[in-house]
Amino acid sequence: MERRRLTRRDFLKSVGVSALAGGLGTSDLGDLRASASRDETRRPNIVFILTDDQRWDYMGCMGHPFLKTPHLDRLAAEGALFINAFCTTSLCSPSRATFLTGTYAHVHGVINNRGREYNPEVTPSFPQILQAAGYRTAYIGKWHQAYHDEPRPGFDYWLSFVGQGSYFDQQLNENGRRFEKKGYITDILSDYAVQYIERNAEQPFCLILSHKAVHEPFLPPPRHAAAYAGESLPEPPNYRDDFAGKAAWQRRPVRDWTRYRSSEVRSGAVPDAVAAGPWEDPANWWHDRGRALNYTRCINSIDEGVGRIIAALEEHGVLDDTIIVFASDNGYFLGEHGRHDKRIAYDEAMRIAFVVRYPRTGLQGATIEGLALNLDLAPTLLDFTGVPIPGTMRGLSLRPLLEGKASTVRDDMFYEYWVELTHYIPRTLCVRTEDWKYIEYPDLDDIDELYDLKSDPAELHNLSQAPEHAEKKREMKARLQRLLQETDYQAVPPNLTPGQPEPAAPEGVMLSYTFDQIEGNSVEDESGGGLHGEMEGVRIVSARGGRAASFDGKGGITVPISERPDPSEGPWIIEAWVKPERDGFICAQVGERSGGYGLFVESGIPGLAIRSASWIYSRTIVDGREDCLGKWTHLAAVIEESRARLYVNGTLADWAPTPIPLRWVSDKPFVIGGQGAAVVDEQLPQSAFVGEIGALRLSRGQEAASRLETPEQDPD
Repeated sequence: MERRRLTRRDFLKSVGVSALAGGLGTSDLGDLRASASRDETRRPNIVFILTDDQRWDYMGCMGHPFLKTPHLDRLAAEGALFINAFCTTSLCSPSRATFLTGTYAHVHGVINNRGREYNPEVTPSFPQILQAAGYRTAYIGKWHQAYHDEPRPGFDYWLSFVGQGSYFDQQLNENGRRFEKKGYITDILSDYAVQYIERNAEQPFCLILSHKAVHEPFLPPPRHAAAYAGESLPEPPNYRDDFAGKAAWQRRPVRDWTRYRSSEVRSGAVPDAVAAGPWEDPANWWHDRGRALNYTRCINSIDEGVGRIIAALEEHGVLDDTIIVFASDNGYFLGEHGRHDKRIAYDEAMRIAFVVRYPRTGLQGATIEGLALNLDLAPTLLDFTGVPIPGTMRGLSLRPLLEGKASTVRDDMFYEYWVELTHYIPRTLCVRTEDWKYIEYPDLDDIDELYDLKSDPAELHNLSQAPEHAEKKREMKARLQRLLQETDYQAVPPNLTPGQPEPAAPEGVMLSYTFDQIEGNSVEDESGGGLHGEMEGVRIVSARGGRAASFDGKGGITVPISERPDPSEGPWIIEAWVKPERDGFICAQVGERSGGYGLFVESGIPGLAIRSASWIYSRTIVDGREDCLGKWTHLAAVIEESRARLYVNGTLADWAPTPIPLRWVSDKPFVIGGQGAAVVDEQLPQSAFVGEIGALRLSRGQEAASRLETPEQDPD
């Protein structure tokens, strides 16, 4: 069959919706129900089953050495198995939002697992569109976006839970009613899916079943606890990747994945290569406590649920009238490149399971090699149901592949990753074709990566620095730039989560002290916000024609607790004109549970420390480069959702990723000159500030952050 690439314009034209090139707005959804009622033929039902962290090759039909998945194998034998399916971000929340909306993370705004959520008014989901077109719609299982379990728009029936959920005895929300359900979560969710099919088989329906499995901690049900006893996984061919010739960040020692210090990263010796430990070592993460086998065992209960769903559809006579899609949200490392988890732009993390059964296409037992993406699901399903595809969707329908009319719909794919949870995996851009892959790390002064996947499928040999591959590298860089433009990529994606505070947090100066207006022990807040500070043990002295606060390490200034100085809404800027005399904390706002931040001096070098709180404390430290003791110095720190920067006298000294943002208003006051190190980071100096502060200012907003390249004169 001749290989042919379908552009988005070609596709829209082929399905008769070229007039919708400008997009299907949410205001058009109401018209779909009326037009759908005129359709005399029954439209297909949809059952979309999504698993979590399941590798593409963990199915019997993909040749796994011992895993048995007879029901998944049946779907493949009676439908189509995509062996080159990929996610566009290898992370749970972004991928789930992409499946639903048919677009990229930087468009729908769900770039991490931090509680962001796509906005149905901006990027409508395919169930929302099908609901408007007359379908009954249901969502059952893990949602994993914003931190609540309330029903979302687009679903007539809702059964879900908060966050990751639990493998056993889960608290559920059914259409707004909360209750605890005893049992194993995979079985419970499959039960509800079967019940929904039994109640709705007489009308077109769209059912999404989203499993918690196979997410860590990999707890199988008791009936499968001993499955595959005695089996072992072979050593992956790229387990011993030494990362020689690859980006230096991959060889950098990680002392503590929750703590990142910019000076250690920039000065730490990076070896030319790293060695992997023995694969058979029982202390290895993937062998410890039988993790790898338990990962496999969890898939058995998923497969059993698939079998029950097939049986329910068959019993009600609608099996062949139903599009069944089985997919995973992302891949997973089980020792490849010496890693576990996902995120990184290697195929083990990017590649996903993807099987489609729909006999009306005429394909049976087909293996499809063309590139397919998770964002292709939404337009594919809308295409098969005859519903117009909105312009917000960036995916392409896979219908031509499923009907045997084309072997591919794209020549290349775009992959993105945003810093999340761990500092050490940087923001990533990647383009992949059938035979080549190119990776960039735009925030790092590091090399890029280029792989010939045909001769090096294990991605062991980086060719980006090889002169003989310079032309291929230029070609792949050009492809990446084209995809960035085509997908409207932006380095600071919008947060479109519904229910965000409106109006947005105020911008401008939130707090300003210059120590010119002192009444007794009170220092005036010149921002107009009324946050007048209370001084204790602080002297006001003359300094360079003006006034300054002098600290001896025993006193400080306390700012009243208020929602106004809220670092969780950014960019958040802390500026101080200081003359330190010894190490210590200049200022800090810290809380027992909400994390905190502060400016400090250690070994004469100024720095910014951030302690972000979620289910872990993530500590980020950005260091300056020159001694500031005894010298008037302008310090300015900018805290954003994904990074923090430190400017010294108008020059960017360093920056660091912030994988977990400051999320809440601190439950403690902002303190100037007092101790703050113990709460921000226990390894920093514990002493309070000694020296002089000529002015201090807290600001919010991009305008305030952008002017730091040209600092103001020190106040007199």
